Amino acid sequence: MIEDADMSLVLSHRTAWALHQTPLNPRDVRGSLPAEFQTLAPGPVDMYLVERARRLLVARGIPHEHLDRMDVSVLRACDRRSGHGVSAHVWSHPIPPGGLLRLDKGIFVVSPLLCLQQLAGSIPRHELAECLMEACGRYAVPPNGDAMVSREPLVCVDDVRRLCADAVGQRGVNNLRRTLRFVRDGARSPMETAFFLMLLFPRRFGGEGIESLEMAYRIEVAGEARLLTRRSHFECDAYLPQAKVDLEYNGILHEEEGQIAVDVERANALEAMGYRMMTITRQSFFDGEAFGRLMRAIERRSGHRQVRVDSDFLKRQEELRRFMLRRYLAESGVADDEAGALEEMA
Repeated sequence: MIEDADMSLVLSHRTAWALHQTPLNPRDVRGSLPAEFQTLAPGPVDMYLVERARRLLVARGIPHEHLDRMDVSVLRACDRRSGHGVSAHVWSHPIPPGGLLRLDKGIFVVSPLLCLQQLAGSIPRHELAECLMEACGRYAVPPNGDAMVSREPLVCVDDVRRLCADAVGQRGVNNLRRTLRFVRDGARSPMETAFFLMLLFPRRFGGEGIESLEMAYRIEVAGEARLLTRRSHFECDAYLPQAKVDLEYNGILHEEEGQIAVDVERANALEAMGYRMMTITRQSFFDGEAFGRLMRAIERRSGHRQVRVDSDFLKRQEELRRFMLRRYLAESGVADDEAGALEEMA
């Protein structure tokens, strides 16, 4: 059992995830516990510390509305305290070494890895896959609505795989293991994640089910192609190995004049080496009908057996697309314009 005189509150689940999505200064972490596998110490939720933690998180840029109910972990059901802006979750499993990070006196947060295990027991699989891609990626989406920030990965796929092996039978592990097959290291933006998951998720979830898809695949520039580009290598957003196709998502930055020239050089150099590049624009992702046609083109290029596209699948695919783009569709007003789309497809 973890014995620490200063440890009275453990932030967990969605509250912990919101904190891990903010840019974290290493100096803000004042040590970790435990040194070896141990359980939480018993004791009721300290409401004074809850309010202190809420102020601390607001200062980190987490909006008040995300903190109306703070998620905390306790050892026993009798330690719960309902209401008053707190959701207490019983967590009797052993805490792994370094599973708690000290934020302030008496206030800890579960580590990113333990946080993902907790989320796996409480959120849908497509949302869990999105969280895992972000945690294993090179970006974060701050909960205050600011633009994404670049950062080093919090964890990697192998870390999560080891957790699943070490924590067999614990809450969330089965869902974590099942979801991990759709996760890759190295995503560089939420839009890359959204597009990749649309291709990788199985058709029963609305995806294309292209399991051979690779992320952050590196192609070295060789031969005559070196005369066609200023780059020594390319990194693919998504790569179809059997067809040698580089799938590139081109966001707003790719519409700038200088970047257009770089993209043309990339396409020419790849073609010279026997590869093909398919470009996915922001407009084609945000338009439901255009996106459907794009998915059919990628499906044919992937070499997958053509599967009949019925109305049920199209509805699932549209639901998944709108979930993956939910932040951006709401900001642009597209969500309101498409409000009746799913009903028409039903």
